[in-house]
Amino acid sequence: LILKEDLHVLYEARDRGSLVKRIQALAALAGSTPDPDPEMGAGMTAVIAPVSAAIKLTESPNRFKCSVIRAAVGSRVDPRDLRRQLSEAGYQASSVTESPGEYTSRGGILDVFPLSMESAVRIEFFDDEIDSIRTFDTETQRSIDSLSEVTIVPAAEFIPDNEEKEKALSAVMKEYDRMIR
Repeated sequence: LILKEDLHVLYEARDRGSLVKRIQALAALAGSTPDPDPEMGAGMTAVIAPVSAAIKLTESPNRFKCSVIRAAVGSRVDPRDLRRQLSEAGYQASSVTESPGEYTSRGGILDVFPLSMESAVRIEFFDDEIDSIRTFDTETQRSIDSLSEVTIVPAAEFIPDNEEKEKALSAVMKEYDRMIR
């Protein structure tokens, strides 16, 4: 039994919009998203940020790239594995996908709102094959454009690997044991 008075929790208020912008900047710097205008930018990325934001520690570009999910029409992927990958990348399962960082799964359809996109994406499966990918309006649920592939960047700044999760669990259990003694 843990008494509420014994728990010390640090809460940090964050604006979801700021998180989305930070992750979009990380994705651009890591080269995880296509250049929107390759003729003008020639693949160059510039980030303008306050010093306080620029000096914050983040994932390494390689680790960030490893958390990026790519899906293409015709490719085979188990929808359960894709849902697991989304959860591990910081996406939240919800009953309806309405805002960046959410996903919904029903039958052979997976809706996800990637942080790097302006609209949500609907991925339709035929068994374990991706049959179609379309952007859609979250309010009307109507399709906007068909895509041949989609790149889904992480929805969190830090994605712990299994070793880090085990270390954290071990530390929590040690603290719990210390508290109950």
